[in-house]
Amino acid sequence: MQDELHAKPLFPSQRGEGRIVKLQQGTSALFTQPGSNPSNDNSSIVLTYQVGLDQERSNALVDLLVHCAKREVFHVLRTQEQLGYLVFLSSWTNLSVHR
Repeated sequence: MQDELHAKPLFPSQRGEGRIVKLQQGTSALFTQPGSNPSNDNSSIVLTYQVGLDQERSNALVDLLVHCAKREVFHVLRTQEQLGYLVFLSSWTNLSVHR
């Protein structure tokens, strides 16, 4: 596929730093990044909850929570609050930490 797309792997200097910071229970962190176009009024937010290491039981519970809540999250944020065009709820694992 790389040949068809004429794609080349990124150089190490082009890759983002892959790290996860474990927050102590009850603490929070905020990371902000300005958009590439200051005249664009659009914005976004990503709210992340760390739920622990990548384990079968906790992954299943998180996926069940996401499955049960995603319709309501969309309805409230997109339909009632009209907060944006893209609204979704998902879970993922990053560097063996389930979020």
